Amino acid sequence: MPSVLIADDDTQLRAVLKKHLMDDGWVVYEAGDAKSALQLLQSSTKVHASVIDVRMPGVSGVVLVNAMKQAGLKDKIVTVVISGQANAEEERALAILEPIAYLRKPFHPKDLVDVLNDNVPRTIKQGRTIAKSRSNTIFYATPEKMREELAKAGQTFRGADELLKQISGVLTIPTVLEKLATTLESEDSSARDLAEIAKYDPSVSIRLLKLVNSSLYSRSKDITDLTQAVVRVGFEAVKNLLLSASLYSFIRSSERTGGLDKEYLWLHSIGVAVLARRLAAVAGREKDAEFLFTAGLLHDVGKFLLDEHAHDDYEKVIAFARERHCSLRDAERTFHETDHCEVAKTLLERWKLPKELIEVALSHHLTPSMLEATATNDRQGAAIIALANRLAPLFGTGNSGHERIYDIDNEWLKLCRIDKKDLQNISNDFSDDLARVIDFFEADRLLALHKKKTLRTGGKAVIAGFDGATGICAASRHLQFRGYDVQHVDEAADLTRLLQAWQPRIVILYDRIIPDGELESVLELIALVGCVDTCALLGRDDLGDAPPPRISRFEMSKHSVGAGLLGT
Repeated sequence: MPSVLIADDDTQLRAVLKKHLMDDGWVVYEAGDAKSALQLLQSSTKVHASVIDVRMPGVSGVVLVNAMKQAGLKDKIVTVVISGQANAEEERALAILEPIAYLRKPFHPKDLVDVLNDNVPRTIKQGRTIAKSRSNTIFYATPEKMREELAKAGQTFRGADELLKQISGVLTIPTVLEKLATTLESEDSSARDLAEIAKYDPSVSIRLLKLVNSSLYSRSKDITDLTQAVVRVGFEAVKNLLLSASLYSFIRSSERTGGLDKEYLWLHSIGVAVLARRLAAVAGREKDAEFLFTAGLLHDVGKFLLDEHAHDDYEKVIAFARERHCSLRDAERTFHETDHCEVAKTLLERWKLPKELIEVALSHHLTPSMLEATATNDRQGAAIIALANRLAPLFGTGNSGHERIYDIDNEWLKLCRIDKKDLQNISNDFSDDLARVIDFFEADRLLALHKKKTLRTGGKAVIAGFDGATGICAASRHLQFRGYDVQHVDEAADLTRLLQAWQPRIVILYDRIIPDGELESVLELIALVGCVDTCALLGRDDLGDAPPPRISRFEMSKHSVGAGLLGT
């Protein structure tokens, strides 16, 4: 079994990393300072990899890595450096020492596991020294390329009909949802009917009473009667509250492990719901705010269902998407010729949920032009869910199974009937809104995950070539949310000057500003500056015969950038 040493004075972080590594089959050793780490590395204990924090009490991680180099250990042990506070001098020293990877805190433990798995097994099997890794060079896979790869490998998976038959055959509608669907079909349903439904789920009843007695609704004495609670909160709001809480309970009941990270996906779904409700308010749809909240919560329910009831197949889809850095939907359609939206549609129709809710929730992958051309009854509502789905990754909210960040075209804003300044107001209050909703669902762990993922790290970044007239630069908004100072330039010559004068760590480069035939020289210039460790090239998915640039973390894609590349 491969073994790894974690050298970090943060005991909580060591415990988290240790759990993920042990779950993946690693033997884990720990050290709280550089001296203890070096003693263990020089002992007879077999260690294949080391994870070293830059800032530790006494001797720093930089000194430790250098000591390993002097002792001849660095070429025998994979070295990953982690830090949230390294200064420019420390980073220059680390660059000279050439660790296999440099992960900025906070990072997801799975990123570390992936980096180690990409390098250590090869070393153990082949017994040779490790050269500097190119594992952080990513070329985004298009659906066409993925289908070609599958065809060459001879991989075949179950088609849409067989997959849908398997899932629908094992699903039963939860009691609360069944009663709610029946009540909503009746024109004579009342507050008392909804109160009776709430009684079937004690946790829902408690949440409803907690909500009605909060500062948002409370006017005098506490309310303890469910019927009175429905009257005070409002029929429509309670209807959607019951639907949301029941779906949450249903999804959270899953016992599957591995494959899909359900906690991060659920956090993403809540984030989309919160954003949809806020977008509804600024778009003049206050009366539909709770309806759109529920639609946002539902939009990715098909992923939960695929992971739960077609788990073995879906694990392969997830692994494929991660390896090729594509969206889960692209991978789903590549394998099964269907996707999570179609699967969810089949289920939700069977559960007799309102047709308009299903339609709005599951149209979030349609483009603005596709929405305009469809028979969707509520194009604005569908556009709001789609926009919320694109906004959530900008705030580091969970993970929808992939981590792509897409720019936001003006067409989305027009369809939603909102302005750019509205998005700024929404972003200012987003974290507080999310915390309130998570508190309602009594999911404190999700809030802790969100806070951990969105710690403000700071730094300098340059975005070159984005056309501001076309919409909103997602990478810029995301980096600003993480505390970065972001500069925009429109010309290649301006980029050259800014690289030298400003020394940014991150560069997002849009292909449109690169003169014909000069891509390789521009990328070489960025590498030569020395300060840039992360670069994304947008607008291309093929470098042709040009070699990958000498930048430690480089990604190339047609339309999107990976949040993981930007340090989340």
